[in-house]
Amino acid sequence: MEFLNEIIEFFQNIWLINELMSFMRGIFNFISEYGLILIIFIVPTVFVIQPLFLPKIEEKDEMLDRGALKRKKLILYRQIKELEMEFDIGNINEDDFQATRTELKQEVSAVIAQLNSK
Repeated sequence: MEFLNEIIEFFQNIWLINELMSFMRGIFNFISEYGLILIIFIVPTVFVIQPLFLPKIEEKDEMLDRGALKRKKLILYRQIKELEMEFDIGNINEDDFQATRTELKQEVSAVIAQLNSK
């Protein structure tokens, strides 16, 4: 009787191996048939969507940031000079001139404060 149980177990193992091999062949056939589609569409999609799921990384180079702040300060100074020139010519009324000049001065003050803090 034990010999019969061993034979049955042997055939069950062969059947399981055949089922597993059949499943693996199915997977390999799917990959071989649709592999190009996977490469062309899914890989770029994952590449494009990937940054949405990664944590935000903020590594700023201090020298580049400082240079950007200096450029911004110069641009704001130029804007103030242009605004004063436009006012002197008469293209801007006094209320707009005062409001815009105040805004630009506040921006310059904020930029200078950032430069001094670094």
